[in-house]
Amino acid sequence: GIAIKVISIHQMDMANHTFDADFNLNIAWKGVADDKPEIQLYNMREEQQDKEEGDIKKGQAGFDYYYRIHVKATFRQHFKLQSFPFDMQELTVRVRLKTECTLVHLPWGPTGDAASCDP
Repeated sequence: GIAIKVISIHQMDMANHTFDADFNLNIAWKGVADDKPEIQLYNMREEQQDKEEGDIKKGQAGFDYYYRIHVKATFRQHFKLQSFPFDMQELTVRVRLKTECTLVHLPWGPTGDAASCDP
């Protein structure tokens, strides 16, 4: 499974259709540590700092291993401004798995359901 903890979103640039985001991305899988899934951030335009990738850790609650990546980057996003100044924007970070793996549900929410938080 994949979970995200957003630290901050800033610099929404409507003219260039970009926004800056700072977040932790957690990836958990079943299998062996060597099967670590590689990810690609599909709509990333520019990294503001190199990704900080954490060590692979032993999992629990239905998954075998997980690791965290800290990302600070600029992302491309098409803004819908027809309702400006009363518009609301949905910001998306597109995550693509570059390797095949068995992802699992991440029960990291307070009630055991999927949630966006650090384990």
